[in-house]
Amino acid sequence: MPVDGPLPGDRILICQPRWLRLLLSGEKTLECRATNFKTGRYLLGSQGVVHAVAHLGGTIAVEHEKDWVRLRRFHKMQDRSPPWRPFTYAFHVSILKRVRVPFRHPRGALSIVVYRP
Repeated sequence: MPVDGPLPGDRILICQPRWLRLLLSGEKTLECRATNFKTGRYLLGSQGVVHAVAHLGGTIAVEHEKDWVRLRRFHKMQDRSPPWRPFTYAFHVSILKRVRVPFRHPRGALSIVVYRP
């Protein structure tokens, strides 16, 4: 898997700055979304900048509160109930390489943006 940097067509996972900082520091190793994304290479972006090349893998369907209680320490969220209902998917995140590359964030895109240099 190449980790040189952003490639045309790469998927950028949009993150809030607070969560991105925790992912980049390694304190947070789990990302939760309402959509079940494919395992593989993603870019992590926030506020128009790609900050890392990462690997998303190990999808876990969070179906019960006990699952969330067990997983939330890896996500760093203190709330006892899952962030989305009826479906929450958790992904293990591994940072492969730190980068700093601007990207165009289309208006209204909340979760995924396709990288176009």
